[in-house]
Amino acid sequence: MSLSLFGFLGSFLVGLTGIGAGSIFTPGLILLFGVSPVEAVGVSLAHSFIVKLTGSTVHFKRGNFDSNHLKWLVWGAVPAALIFPFLVSSNAILKNELASFLQQLIGVLIIFAVFTSLFQEKVIGWLKAFIKKVNLNVNTILFAIGFFVGAIVSVTSVGSGPLVLLGLLFIPSLPSKKAVGTTIM
Repeated sequence: MSLSLFGFLGSFLVGLTGIGAGSIFTPGLILLFGVSPVEAVGVSLAHSFIVKLTGSTVHFKRGNFDSNHLKWLVWGAVPAALIFPFLVSSNAILKNELASFLQQLIGVLIIFAVFTSLFQEKVIGWLKAFIKKVNLNVNTILFAIGFFVGAIVSVTSVGSGPLVLLGLLFIPSLPSKKAVGTTIM
C-alpha cells in the first residue's frame, strides 16, 4: 500500500468518526512503512491537526459541537500537552530508550482504546456510577479528561478520538453528533 493511499483512507475514517488519527497512523507508519516511533508520533500529530482542522470547520458550520464542553476539554488538554512532552524528553531514564518506550506505550493505548470502544456501554455505565458516587460536576470531569488526553496524545498521538468521545458520551444531554463534532474540534 502506498503512503498516499494509506493517508487518504485513514483521513476519510478520521473525518467521518473523529477516531483513528493516532491509532491508525502511528502504528501504520511504524509497522507498514518502517518509520521510527518518534517520527511516527510527529507525523501523526501533524496529519491529525490538518485533518481535524478540516473536520472542525465542517462541524463548526453545522453547529455539531458543544462550546462549553469543548472549552473545559481544551482548558485541561493544553497545559498537559505543553508539559508532558518536556517531562518525557527530559527524563534521563527514558532518554536512551525513548523509541522503545513510545512504541510500548502506543501499543498499550491502542489496546486500551479498543477495549473501551468494545465495552463502551459498560464503561459509560461505570463512569456514570463513579461520577454519581463521588459527586463531581461535568466541567471537572471534562477538565480531567482533557488533561489526561492532552498528556497522552502529546507524547504518543494515540487516544484523543476514542477517549474524548467516550468521555462525552456519558453526558446524557449531549447528542451523539455533537459528541463527535466536539471530539474532532
